[in-house]
Amino acid sequence: MKLKIALVQLKTDEGSEIERQFSHAVKVLEKSEKCDLLILPELWLQGAFGDWSQNLNPLELPNPYLNFLIEWAKKRKTWICTGSFLLVTDNGGITNTCFFIDPKGKIQLTYSKRHLFGYGSSEAERLTSGVKPSELKTSFAKVGIAICYDLRFPEHFRHSLEIPEIFVIPSAWPESRIQHYLKLTVGRAIENQCYVVACNGIGKQGDVVLGGNSLVVDYDGITQLKLSQEEEIGYCYLKLNQLRKTRKEFPVLKDRILE
Repeated sequence: MKLKIALVQLKTDEGSEIERQFSHAVKVLEKSEKCDLLILPELWLQGAFGDWSQNLNPLELPNPYLNFLIEWAKKRKTWICTGSFLLVTDNGGITNTCFFIDPKGKIQLTYSKRHLFGYGSSEAERLTSGVKPSELKTSFAKVGIAICYDLRFPEHFRHSLEIPEIFVIPSAWPESRIQHYLKLTVGRAIENQCYVVACNGIGKQGDVVLGGNSLVVDYDGITQLKLSQEEEIGYCYLKLNQLRKTRKEFPVLKDRILE
């Protein structure tokens, strides 16, 4: 089985109003090819650094931006990982939250970022951490979600007895530490015998330049797709039958010591 995925490496610059940013994203999405799963970056609408991180403008649910992606999934008959949004919680907190939408437009998974980033950002100070990892059994594979900084914490990826076959990671990873991003994705893929699909943003937010380089790494640690540092859409096929064959023939995950 082959799964065609699309990584939408969007540009989000400081000072772009939400409506203008949204309009730009829609134009980019209109250029996308038919695929089985489409992934957007972290905080592509609201930004992750600069004034955005100081003057938080969280959204409520429902909102027109998420509704658009729900309708887009139905129209294109595709799964969508929405990237993430800043959202107001029921108790007045703010989360960095991602949604996984099925081809019928139903939200199948909601994940709020657990590991909050504090260096050069007010995220850790001002946001509320998610409570638990989120994983979902879909019609094509078991999928796990992580958001950006979660990538640095291997325990997030080994939470369950049955490790997901695909981890999707919306990100807003800075250019200054992009080598960490490239190496950590490989490490997570090898140690978990899974595909790691990491979709990063580009653009300048305050003093931070986002690093792009969105990529797909397979279960052997081989990079199957790597984008540039420009706005673009990249496509890749995930060979899920081969992944399952590898897990069966070299079953290292069965030798984990679970405490």
